[in-house]
Amino acid sequence: MFWSFVSYWLVFILIVCAQSIIQSFVSNYYKQVLAREDRQNPDHLPINTGQWVREELDKRGLGKELRVMATDGSAISDAFWPSARLIHLTEKTYYKKDAAYWAIGAHELGHALYWKSSAALGALFGAARAGSLMTTITTSLLLANIIFAEPLLTKAAWWTLCLGLGSSVVVLIDEFLASRKALQLLGKDPRLNDGERRSAKRHLVAAWLTYFASFVGSLLLLFLWGYVTKTIQDAPSPAEGTPLEGFALYSAAFLSLLLLGRGLWVFSRIAKPAPGPRTSLSTLEELEERFGDE
Repeated sequence: MFWSFVSYWLVFILIVCAQSIIQSFVSNYYKQVLAREDRQNPDHLPINTGQWVREELDKRGLGKELRVMATDGSAISDAFWPSARLIHLTEKTYYKKDAAYWAIGAHELGHALYWKSSAALGALFGAARAGSLMTTITTSLLLANIIFAEPLLTKAAWWTLCLGLGSSVVVLIDEFLASRKALQLLGKDPRLNDGERRSAKRHLVAAWLTYFASFVGSLLLLFLWGYVTKTIQDAPSPAEGTPLEGFALYSAAFLSLLLLGRGLWVFSRIAKPAPGPRTSLSTLEELEERFGDE
């Protein structure tokens, strides 16, 4: 009875978690593209990514208004933080001198330039990024509802899914605009040849696909919503009073301990946030003073 219950839910769980599964595959593809472009394009450009970003900011008179920082990349990825007026680059991205990594810096610079051009647009894109996380709440609600089969949870999951999908569309537009701006900036730079510009474009397309993959996973859940809700209502339950035995008992005990440990870890992170990266943030000027121009 235990195994029939597990097999019944297997397809359901795969559908609910489709967003994470699809995004994982595409993220691996993106990493492969970046590694291939890095191998094919030696670090022979005259300046590194961090210097290039600062150079572009200075051209627009934004060198003092927007900062460029770098860390060792152990905890934070490449990103633009509007609230801090900060373009953050990992240490590897900052010091690389090839087109693929210039593309990363140009993309984050694109975000910053769009944010600077319109406060309303910046607020919209920021809110959309927060709203896109709602699809994660959808997944959690549906997985919890396997046990409770509560209609109210199903309704809450529906609204979080709709909000998450709408927000994800805006995020896709935001990422597309930033990449388009990046390609425009790189296209005007005479230090890049045609092959390097194509390399940068391939990298940016692969990066955008990671966001699109997440959207497709959520869209799949929307299309199969009728099946999901029907499964929740009509699902069988393990026979009451039937104790688990053998492998099923040990599996349940192991998973229970795993979930308990995960819950305690999440609680500890909320109660006491983890410290920042191993190396403190450094401004571009500090990095250049320490290491000098390469």
